[in-house]
Amino acid sequence: MKKVLYTMMATTLFVIAFASLSLAQAVGGEWEATITSPNGPQTSKLVLKQEGETLSGMLKGERGELPVKGTIKGDDVKIMFSIKYNDNDLPITLSGKLAGDAIKGPADFGGLAEGDWSAKRAGGGGAAPAAAPAAKASGVASAGESVWDVVFSTPNGDVSAKLAVKQDGENLSGMVHGQPPMGDVPLKGTLKGD
Repeated sequence: MKKVLYTMMATTLFVIAFASLSLAQAVGGEWEATITSPNGPQTSKLVLKQEGETLSGMLKGERGELPVKGTIKGDDVKIMFSIKYNDNDLPITLSGKLAGDAIKGPADFGGLAEGDWSAKRAGGGGAAPAAAPAAKASGVASAGESVWDVVFSTPNGDVSAKLAVKQDGENLSGMVHGQPPMGDVPLKGTLKGD
């Protein structure tokens, strides 16, 4: 039984680790952005909404609120918006690499000028993730479930989770309880012999 549970847990962790790599690339939320143009640096609030690889949102700063759109592919972030310059729309493209709670890269001002930009997640991002809550405190375990504290390493850092598994004959079910943005992930499987 223990061998099977260890095998099932290792398989589950592999699936979670793969999913976590994708989820670790989440950029939705509020960012403090600094864009440096030939006129100097400007700090703004960047609010992003993410749906898969598609980004949308608002850049809030001295020019008011500007709608933004963009993409994230792996750790490559691209954000685009336009400003009025000499009564014309000037497209601005921010390209960068996501590294944890920071983004940094070049800025293109409609082909007329270049600069750079950086952003950090609002609210003091970059702190180490909090430990997963205890099973009883969070209500993770229900009757007949075994609860496992798991931590696995990804290129984006350690991820803590609780694995709650229940066996009913040959059927296994339960939940993997992770931290945001992963959240809870259902788990099911079978146990046949060893």
